[in-house]
Amino acid sequence: MSHRTLNTYKDMVSILGEGTVSECAKEVFSQFLSKTIKVEDWLTLLGILKQIGIDHQTIELAETWYKVVADQPELVEAMSFIRFVVVEAYHPSEWIVKQAPTLPKHPTIRGPFSLFVILYIAVEALREHHLRSIDPSHASFNLSHLKGYIEAYKSSHPESIGVNMFTWCLYLGSLGLIHLHTLHFMHHVYKDPYYAFRHNKTQSIVILAQGELAIRRDGQLDGTGDVHDFWFMTQLEITDTYYEGHYVHPHGAVLAEKRRLDKKDYTLVLKPGDAVIDYHIPSGPGYTIENMKTSFIKAEQFFSKHYSEVCYRAFWCCSWLSSPQLPFLITRPESHILQVAKQGYIVPASGGPETLYEFVFRTKNPDFSKLKPKTSLETHVMAHRQQGGQINSGTILFFLDDLERYGQDIYHTDMNSQPFFELPHNGLAKALKKRT
Repeated sequence: MSHRTLNTYKDMVSILGEGTVSECAKEVFSQFLSKTIKVEDWLTLLGILKQIGIDHQTIELAETWYKVVADQPELVEAMSFIRFVVVEAYHPSEWIVKQAPTLPKHPTIRGPFSLFVILYIAVEALREHHLRSIDPSHASFNLSHLKGYIEAYKSSHPESIGVNMFTWCLYLGSLGLIHLHTLHFMHHVYKDPYYAFRHNKTQSIVILAQGELAIRRDGQLDGTGDVHDFWFMTQLEITDTYYEGHYVHPHGAVLAEKRRLDKKDYTLVLKPGDAVIDYHIPSGPGYTIENMKTSFIKAEQFFSKHYSEVCYRAFWCCSWLSSPQLPFLITRPESHILQVAKQGYIVPASGGPETLYEFVFRTKNPDFSKLKPKTSLETHVMAHRQQGGQINSGTILFFLDDLERYGQDIYHTDMNSQPFFELPHNGLAKALKKRT
């Protein structure tokens, strides 16, 4: 296709719909215009649908919709643009594509268009996997998960095709999920507002917050979970000789304490924009230090082999399983959740309590006035909330250079926990302090 119908970024947004992509996409639009638009033929997409295991009736419906979409050059260009943004210019972990395209000018094609975007990305990803000699089982793993989202869409839209949870399917379409031992791993672009430094002699890690973060009195990001309790605004100063900023406690809170790190003694080892290895924790048994270490070792071997040009700095996970408030919610010191959380350096995240609620109470909006706790975890979560305590996700980091020492609580060695527990989490903090 040589003739373009969408020659300006405004033209592209008018097709995709406002809010589909972030403003970052505008910065690379000129690069996209220099690309040759290739219409993926039906047989190529059919091959992927068959590999996914889609039933014959749905495939026939997909072929009908493909002819409708492929016959409109502006839709082909729009599909190619999203593929360019996700696969070439950025990465799914940067969330440049924020939602499924709304296609205001073509509302009846929204579902099929979204599916074909995912398939376009999968075509490119399969080529990439082949070039990197990645075992085909990893592509099959992603596509088997993608199948469920296609079938879920079909069950609620019998006359159409599409995918549920479009932005997550961008990950699956890019074949980015790598299952190793007990965890799922993927490439991730680190965007958290924290800088990590390693002491050149002791190898200890210190993390400082970036400047201009509003912090609550409990050390969390102000506004997390729609809770505002402003305490202070962070500052970070970088000079020729030192770094100085607000200290992030490894339990997961930003303190009012400032630390100055001499550049002769400390090396910057993680900053926004660096590559990290994201991991997801499937539900079920096996969440132990031993399994975590084995999974991490296998992941380090996989990514260093197949993505040797990328300098991965750390393992990264944002989850309720690394919530800064875990010590107030789980009282058994032998808990695997607590033991694993102690292995990493936790920093505050902006996610609220919904994921924890969904896991513990099977709903994102529990009515505590009507619930009768059945487990100790339910009891402590309810008590924490009823006493005014907040719950939010945490981001946990474990640096690849420390992999051999996983299981030794290395980020908590000789660390003073008192400043963390003295923060006004709620009344449970005093009780916990007595126990420790």
